[in-house]
Amino acid sequence: MKETPKSILKILEAIKGMQQFCVVGHIRPDGDCIGSQLALTLALQSQGLDVCCWNQDPAPAKLQFMDAEGLLKAPEPDRTFDCIIAVDAASYERLGTVADHIQSRKLLINIDHHPSNTRYGDINWIASHSASSGEMIYQLIQAARWPLSRPMADCLFTAISTDTGSFNTLRQVKAFRNCRPTCEKGLILPAFVMKSTNPIPFHACDCSSVSIINSNSPKKTRSPICG
Repeated sequence: MKETPKSILKILEAIKGMQQFCVVGHIRPDGDCIGSQLALTLALQSQGLDVCCWNQDPAPAKLQFMDAEGLLKAPEPDRTFDCIIAVDAASYERLGTVADHIQSRKLLINIDHHPSNTRYGDINWIASHSASSGEMIYQLIQAARWPLSRPMADCLFTAISTDTGSFNTLRQVKAFRNCRPTCEKGLILPAFVMKSTNPIPFHACDCSSVSIINSNSPKKTRSPICG
């Protein structure tokens, strides 16, 4: 069994007993940012915690399908939190106007996969080997043994797919393996691809044999994912 990263254990220990959370992300959010924010927000809410999800900018129209409950909101003044969790934001400045509204806090956790991250948090989990922040949030959810709901799975698949070019190269084998359980939660892949990507990078995806047929290739070659 793969050992849980020490940074994850540190995060889970640090948030014990905390109740008020805010999950934030970078300005002009993409699929990885929004998917990671929403998945983590839903995971924390599933544990009976008070959680808000803030971003300076709204989700692009093509990604709004992830936020059926309208959780992603603009920052509000005069709020106090036990813990702020920033995802996919390489610097504090990348949080935009959200940064002005999260000063009243006990703890700032910084979760990101960008090598350029400035480590601005009280706790920093920076995994530059990860293909996406969504992959890291999935690892956190697994380690915490929080249940993975269908909406969370949709958000995580979108997050990981966004930052891997929709798994269209063999370089993304590990990322696809890591998000396979999100497929098994019932994600309707053709609908997801049509909503979140342009042009459509998939011809088909078989999650039972776990393989991808890349429609960008003129030969429609099959890329094996699991041996």
